[in-house]
Amino acid sequence: MQVLFLGLALLACASPVQRDGEWALANLPGAPANAPRPTLTINGNQLSGFAGCNRVIATIESDGNVAGFFRGSPGVTEMYCEGNSAMEMEQAFLAALNRTGDARIEEGALVFYDADNREIMRFEPAKP
Repeated sequence: MQVLFLGLALLACASPVQRDGEWALANLPGAPANAPRPTLTINGNQLSGFAGCNRVIATIESDGNVAGFFRGSPGVTEMYCEGNSAMEMEQAFLAALNRTGDARIEEGALVFYDADNREIMRFEPAKP
């Protein structure tokens, strides 16, 4: 009985896959190739980053029983963006971010999925 309790206690303490860190966009279908690449920083349940022109912040939902990945909608600054490609990238990135249902670490990449479990964008660890 004590062994079973210890095993359950260890499972309860197991941490989820580590998403914390700096991430750079590697793939976002439909996004312009010549635009600034979005970057993300994840620290616990807080996400912040560069969306292509503006800054983005969001709170990551930690309850696995909800449909969305974020609590509410991500917040975005509203600065003037130089050039159409930066705005196109930002719009594509924010649209994908708003469709995110889950994000998982797979083979060292941070992969975002929609509510139907289809990959919508992929991030690689940011180079220092």
